[in-house]
Amino acid sequence: MKANLLVCAATALTTLSGATAFAGTITEWNTDNVTVPAGPYVDDVTYYSTIYNQDVTGGTAGANTNGRIAFTPPESTGPGITVINDEPFPGSGNAIPDCIIATGGECQGPFQSGKRFKLQITDSGAIDLVFNVSEDDEVNSYRVYEKIINATGGRLDGFDIELGFGLGDGFVQSTAGDGLGFDLSEGSKANFPFGLFGDASTNQNHDLDGFFDTTARAGFLTNLSEDSLSSDGLFGIYEEMFGPWIALSMIPEGYFWDHDGDPETDAILMAWLNADGEWEMRREEDGSEPSPIAPTIVTEQDLIDAGYLLGEIEDLANLNVDYYVSIGDISSWLTYEQGQASPFGTASFTLRLIANEVAEPAALGLLGLGLGGLLLARRRKSA
Repeated sequence: MKANLLVCAATALTTLSGATAFAGTITEWNTDNVTVPAGPYVDDVTYYSTIYNQDVTGGTAGANTNGRIAFTPPESTGPGITVINDEPFPGSGNAIPDCIIATGGECQGPFQSGKRFKLQITDSGAIDLVFNVSEDDEVNSYRVYEKIINATGGRLDGFDIELGFGLGDGFVQSTAGDGLGFDLSEGSKANFPFGLFGDASTNQNHDLDGFFDTTARAGFLTNLSEDSLSSDGLFGIYEEMFGPWIALSMIPEGYFWDHDGDPETDAILMAWLNADGEWEMRREEDGSEPSPIAPTIVTEQDLIDAGYLLGEIEDLANLNVDYYVSIGDISSWLTYEQGQASPFGTASFTLRLIANEVAEPAALGLLGLGLGGLLLARRRKSA
């Protein structure tokens, strides 16, 4: 019998470990409600696994989609999400050896190794990621490495993530003590990438302060309960500069420096097209390394002559979200099926994302904020 599709949550680890006889292990991403592009895949081409609100193993007729998983070989490959259990890790400490991650990644992989799976929001409405679970005798906590990308074409006011069971209109939210929940002991974060906002001295993976803010992070505050994670307003200077969370289609352009000649590492943003339509440098070369400077207006030819490369500042639409899901006793789940050949059963749960749109009047009033330069650039290119 096909595993039921679900939206999911997991109970706090401390609660689960003291109250269950059995627990569960996440075995795989259930793609019954997903269309995955067939391989073979070509390097440096982006593919999309499209997520629907119903089982589409028999076709997509009548199904709706609000999101997709993007993956680009060789960094990641299809279907775009994988589950890792009991990954060995070096040294000692409290590293979590289980994770939900981009295909090809490792829970303990190094910085910039492409661990985060990329969930693109393409429209308002629920996006349901379903995971299959096998019953065992050990509570498991999974770190979720996720990048949420606004690809709606409009601004977003935030997001909600819920744990539960089922798809679409049949979704049932998880309840307290049912063996499924967010791990409250680990907390949650929702930040825009560090390369744009942050003090390098506070992060062991960075030695260069943020491009737009060299002193503090920017992102969404979060409210976390056993079965829901919700955003609670922006913090940092993001909203002051750009308004509510902008979409990929609205991001400004920038000039980037490939300072190390290594295609496996990110090029460094040196200048951007600001809201006044001017090219503004915020970093300069200091030998072979970049260094922050006070905002300085330059010409585009200056940037071209320096050997910098034109691109879009995609991370302004990208939100890095970190949280943990714990799997306890699955025997009461709506999707539970008793095992036939063994004493252990199986089940599935759903991780549901819902995007919060900006109210129309606010969206219209803020449309040009921080984006005047982008519009000027497009007019200039088409002239």
